[in-house]
Amino acid sequence: MTPLTHADLEIRLLKREPAGYPVELSLDNQRMFRGGFITPDIADWTPRRLDAEAGRELFNLLVQDDLVRSAWDLIRGARPQRRIRLSIDSSAPNLYAVPWELMQEVGEGGIGVNLAASDATPFSRYIALSQEYGEPVRAYPLKIVVAVASPANLSDYPGGLMEIDPDQEYDALQVAVDGLPVELIRIPQPCTLEAIDAALSNGAHVLHLIAHGALSRHGRAVILLANRNNQVRHIYADEHAGLLALHARDAAQRPDALRLVFLASCQSATADPTDAFRAFAPRLVQAGVPAVLAMQDLVPINTARAFTQAFYRQLLRHGEVDLASNQARAALLSGRWPAAHVPVLFMRLTDGQLLAPNPARTALENILADPRFSFFDPANGKYIPLPVEAVHITGHQDLSQFQAAGGESTASIDIWNALEEVLERHTPHDGHGDGPRVLALLGGYGSNRGTQLKRIVWNTARMSLNPGEADFVLPVYIDLETMPSTSLASNDLIEKLVAEKLEAIWPGAAAVTSGLLAGREPLLRFVFNTDDSLPEREQAAWLNRLRQFIIQHPQHQYVVGANLETFDARWFAGLDQHLLILQPMSRRRIRHFLQHLPANDRGGLPLLERLDRFGIYDLAAVPWFMVKLLSHARDGTYPESRTQMLGKIVDDAVAGTVDRMTRSSQTPTLNRQGLHSHIDQILNALAWRLQSGRVRELSLADAFAIMKAVRGDREYSLERMVEALVANRLLTTYGIDSLRFAYGRIQAYCCAREIIARPDREESLDDITSTLGRLSRLHWWEETLVFSAGLLAGDADAVAPFLEIMVYGMNLLESERTFLAARCLSEAANQPPPEEIASLNDTVTAALIWRLQSTNEPDSAQRSRAAELLGQIASPRAVEQLAKTAYYQTRLDRRGGAAYDYSNVRMAAIIGLLRMGETDQEELLAGIDLVLTELLYLWQSRDVPLLIEWLDQDVNTSAQGLAAMALGDLHMQLKLSPEGQPAAQQAIDALADKFLHGEMDEATHWAVAYALATVDLPTVRQAVLIPLLNNLDTLLPPGARGLQQLKCLAYLIGLVRWQSPEARAFLLERCIRDAADPNLMAVAIDALARLADTRDRLLMEAIAQGEPPADAAPHFASFSAPNQQYLRRKAIDALASLGNEDSLANLRQRRGGPAGWNQDLEQALYRTSEEIFWRQYRDDGLTLRVRS
Repeated sequence: MTPLTHADLEIRLLKREPAGYPVELSLDNQRMFRGGFITPDIADWTPRRLDAEAGRELFNLLVQDDLVRSAWDLIRGARPQRRIRLSIDSSAPNLYAVPWELMQEVGEGGIGVNLAASDATPFSRYIALSQEYGEPVRAYPLKIVVAVASPANLSDYPGGLMEIDPDQEYDALQVAVDGLPVELIRIPQPCTLEAIDAALSNGAHVLHLIAHGALSRHGRAVILLANRNNQVRHIYADEHAGLLALHARDAAQRPDALRLVFLASCQSATADPTDAFRAFAPRLVQAGVPAVLAMQDLVPINTARAFTQAFYRQLLRHGEVDLASNQARAALLSGRWPAAHVPVLFMRLTDGQLLAPNPARTALENILADPRFSFFDPANGKYIPLPVEAVHITGHQDLSQFQAAGGESTASIDIWNALEEVLERHTPHDGHGDGPRVLALLGGYGSNRGTQLKRIVWNTARMSLNPGEADFVLPVYIDLETMPSTSLASNDLIEKLVAEKLEAIWPGAAAVTSGLLAGREPLLRFVFNTDDSLPEREQAAWLNRLRQFIIQHPQHQYVVGANLETFDARWFAGLDQHLLILQPMSRRRIRHFLQHLPANDRGGLPLLERLDRFGIYDLAAVPWFMVKLLSHARDGTYPESRTQMLGKIVDDAVAGTVDRMTRSSQTPTLNRQGLHSHIDQILNALAWRLQSGRVRELSLADAFAIMKAVRGDREYSLERMVEALVANRLLTTYGIDSLRFAYGRIQAYCCAREIIARPDREESLDDITSTLGRLSRLHWWEETLVFSAGLLAGDADAVAPFLEIMVYGMNLLESERTFLAARCLSEAANQPPPEEIASLNDTVTAALIWRLQSTNEPDSAQRSRAAELLGQIASPRAVEQLAKTAYYQTRLDRRGGAAYDYSNVRMAAIIGLLRMGETDQEELLAGIDLVLTELLYLWQSRDVPLLIEWLDQDVNTSAQGLAAMALGDLHMQLKLSPEGQPAAQQAIDALADKFLHGEMDEATHWAVAYALATVDLPTVRQAVLIPLLNNLDTLLPPGARGLQQLKCLAYLIGLVRWQSPEARAFLLERCIRDAADPNLMAVAIDALARLADTRDRLLMEAIAQGEPPADAAPHFASFSAPNQQYLRRKAIDALASLGNEDSLANLRQRRGGPAGWNQDLEQALYRTSEEIFWRQYRDDGLTLRVRS
């Protein structure tokens, strides 16, 4: 965002002639427009009301002459941003009284644009003066002499004047300038002209005078000050203006010369003082004061104070007095304050630049011009605004719960929205400490962390320069990745870096850095990006220095980007920690993003169709891969499978590596094709070593040994090759002596290439697939096996035996194997498939349908995965089952009754149906229910009003639930475009109203809660969560409806992972401690598992053992045995998120306790053990290395 450049438009109103008042328009002192007139009646213009209609009437009077109108239109068309200086000839004094600041020009759509309240048209009454103003001064702090005249005998003055309270007026001005770089110099009582003169003689930039004004018996303009005895003294414009203006002379040589007089009148006067002020103001300018603000009518006290506050804040942002005056009027209009037109600015400046621009503003503009940050300006068209989101947690959670979480996220928040929540609105939470607040943005390689940190810098600078912002927030970006490691040992590292970065953007920062750090204006927002390659000890050392820096300067804001894998909450011990963990982009968000790209963008709907057809959302979920997919699509290359697309990405990166090596090589004998082949072999060998060794990284010594074996005696540098591979994002360094693949999927793909190329391929694959019994091993090999299927897809003789092993070599009705087999079949799919593979498809489809039944698969997350994969298969049989799952009651509840499946399962089924074309939907769904077809049509056509009608009807419960989910999904789609935002608001309003006040059955209530969870967290928090929690007893219906509302509220809190003390207290106290209902307690346990706060681990262990503390769950002992059993299983499931190895040991030791143990609990414990083992193995594996 660059500052507006205004053309200079001077409008001169001259001495009256018979035809009226002549009008001249001069543009940039070059183009002159003459010959027009204003009607002579304008001097007597008295509208009935001084409102917008009067403003339009006044403007039309100004341009009613055809010559004036045509000149105005020509100028406006050529220069929309123009500084308007209205110059009224001294021989036309009657025109001074016209409230020109009221003028409104009718713009597009018939909307009035107030010329004196628009950033595009800074407005003033100009008085030409031959005296040069000189260079604007850097007046920081701005010295303001505050004079409040309250003579003791005001009440005796003719007409009776009300007393002015000096203390009250001074206090109000203090409030108006609070936080600004301003020094107020107060004139003591009595407020005499001599006291004002003395204060100005000591140096001041502004005189802010609050007094009564009047016209003397002889019609002379007077301001009522006090004499030495505190009695009224008349100060005459024609006699005393020159005395005040003496302090404005030689402004170019005196940095503390008078620049501005602010004449504030008092509404309590019985006689109108404004003629006196209006007469005094031009006299002051004529005498040499650069600018004078005065009131041209009576103004309410609150209006005057609001104007004063906005005016000084804007003036100190950019120094342009006419623009500040316009912006202050705009603030009055937007706040609906009356009499916005009353303040009038007289000045002798041609450019309005009363003060030099605030150096903070200059620094912000420098930031926006920096190529690292201007990259994000939409005008450049370079940045792709991917729907990158994060989960906001408090630091009490096991962070491994949030690493690369799969599925459809219902708890993510936009990075910028989260930052505003934490830093701007100061969201409370029960973090680790009460010290200064720090926001950590956590993500691994390729998570878009570095890009998002730079986007925070750009957006902060852009928003700070927004005219609507009251105060500057100056971002300071410090990237350790660009720092030489030797400099990190310095004890004053942070201070040196801050001084260096400020010096690069702030004029003369070296002299003011210590003051900037110690002060509060401007607020500094430090954005640090850590270096992932730093050894653990060095990283901990510099982060400790950063922690001390934050403690020393708590008034500023801090954002720290770090690697999730290495993050330790102890880094910021004692600070108020907020953690944002970057998440893979969800399927729904990717769809919304692509659907809203321009219709002619080949990376939009055409790419979306390929993502749907080949089911490669997991690849697109990684920002770096998504950028590559978009780039290829816009070049006309679309994915045919995830294997083919990843192969293309790897091949391009290897080609980039070859280019880099050959450009820097001094050996002309390097053969590009041969080098490309060697690099492929090296990557494959490295991947196989890592994958077969079940580690994430290799020591450099081991990595170079593998590379040397492939290179042989060829003449190229392995060190340069590693540098090129890192630069092309295939490999990355880890610490000072380790190497790893930049992305796990690239490692899996290269390992699959190595397996397929091996002579013992079948034996290798058989060895791998025969040992997939443990969840950890299956997860470790899953991606490699899927890529192996993709690489074999073109060889029917080879792929069929492999797929048969995947399908028949394992029990498809158990664990994760069903999904692995389905993914392999999908990756190897050919249309039409060979007969033997078609048979395998039928078998896997049957297994997925079996897993979609709640009686066979109790875990709704697994049923959701089955629905997703069936949507990918999209056979008639699969579509039929998806339709039934979405629309009918296919689940059995605890009592054995028919019920709708959980909303996440229904949503997965619906997304599978939405992937089909409209014709396919009509043909395949005709036998299910026509209402389902209609709802899908309304969903895809984004018809919010009709969907709301389906939500509000109470005849068809199935349709109600689907309409709710459609509205939640559409809210997120529609808000992406300005034209869709009203409908988006309509959708969220309907859902919120239904949740808070609507009567509905239980199934619809759950669906509405889930729909709200698909909306961004800040929106749903403001629309539903805070209103309901703050007024729970008032809004809670009686009886069963109230109980259902509590369950749905607990469910919603868990889904959105609302990390707030109030939310957690509600779950622990209202839903577990105080609840006498086991179902409510079960929902609360699920929600606590989603929040993943490790402080709840012991409670879950106690419930799992059947012996919760009486003070935590007093009603547990009174529940029936089946209900206790149900809650114990829920608690064991929750420990998959909250538990650790100690939890497992405790449960195993207590299995023979008084509460007993059975097979159902044992199975739950096994599943939880597998999840904990995989989580801890995955985390530990990140730091294991293969040693020779």
